[in-house]
Amino acid sequence: MSEALEAEQKTNPQGDPITSVAAPKPTETGARKDPHAEAKRQKIVSPEYLFLEAPRTKEFITGSESAKEAVRRSNVDLAIAYPITPQSETMQLIGVLYGEGYVKEYYRGEEEVGVMAAMAGGSRAGVRCFTATAGPGTLRGLEGISSWPGHRLPIVAMFTCRVVNAPPDAGP
Repeated sequence: MSEALEAEQKTNPQGDPITSVAAPKPTETGARKDPHAEAKRQKIVSPEYLFLEAPRTKEFITGSESAKEAVRRSNVDLAIAYPITPQSETMQLIGVLYGEGYVKEYYRGEEEVGVMAAMAGGSRAGVRCFTATAGPGTLRGLEGISSWPGHRLPIVAMFTCRVVNAPPDAGP
């Protein structure tokens, strides 16, 4: 019985068993499903439509989820994340939007000053920029942030609440 099973098992030229699965066959029409189809159907609407005419549903969502929805609706071109509690959840949700095609470019910065400098560079290049940070990250990135108003750079930054100098805060 075991000899029959061994004979049925496929092997590569070196004799190793083949464990990979064949690629899924295309649909009958031959076209693949576009993972960004929903994002491409997104349309730009006026604030008047959003405030006065758009259908409304009541939902309970967190601040991070509301930031995700705002970014999804604002056609952000560039989002740069640097993890610092409590904004890490927000930027994780923005990464989900990147995967869905709503954000064009998304990456993790090397540190807060670099993130804020990259935000300034992206804004100077003419793209819509978004980042988020918290208390200590704000202080560390202040060198870059302080240049934004003087250069008149339109950048959206979410500053989440976290204590800066109390001993029982979330970390160093």
